[in-house]
Amino acid sequence: MKFNKITHKFTDSWFISIIISLLIIILRLIGSFEQLELNLFDIYYKLAPDEPRDERIILVGITEADIEKLKTNRLSDLQLYQILSQIEKSHPAAVGIDIFRDHPVPPNYWELRKLQQQGIDALNSVEPFGHEKFLSIFKNNPNFFAIGKQAGIKGDKDFDLVSPPPSSKRANSGYRGCLRL
Repeated sequence: MKFNKITHKFTDSWFISIIISLLIIILRLIGSFEQLELNLFDIYYKLAPDEPRDERIILVGITEADIEKLKTNRLSDLQLYQILSQIEKSHPAAVGIDIFRDHPVPPNYWELRKLQQQGIDALNSVEPFGHEKFLSIFKNNPNFFAIGKQAGIKGDKDFDLVSPPPSSKRANSGYRGCLRL
């Protein structure tokens, strides 16, 4: 008799716990707890201590102020190489280049003139002057990352896909401008 009462209580509590567990699982699957989970997640991150900013991570890009100062909207491969080689000297942990560069960009008139004054004949190179040096940055530094554009309309001159620089390894390439449907 006592054994029967104990097993009956155990069976009742087991049955109730299964029903409650199934109810919670169903409510979770249909998204009833989503807002609560997101709020708790936000609270968790707000309460977490701030991580120090890693100064060894660098993002290279062009702003409107840069365009005004340089009087051009494109950096040549030579200019980009000079910038990246200066950054390389500080041994950063990672460098992200947020500039589309799927084909060589030759030096502009002022750069060519300056190179000519230095005695460098930049006009008679097979590839635009500075392009090989620019590509060597990616070959020699696995911590340099380039971007491409994966979202777009293939064949449309305004919205076509953009590949990362040819020498950057696939693992060292990211994509920008991805669309969410």
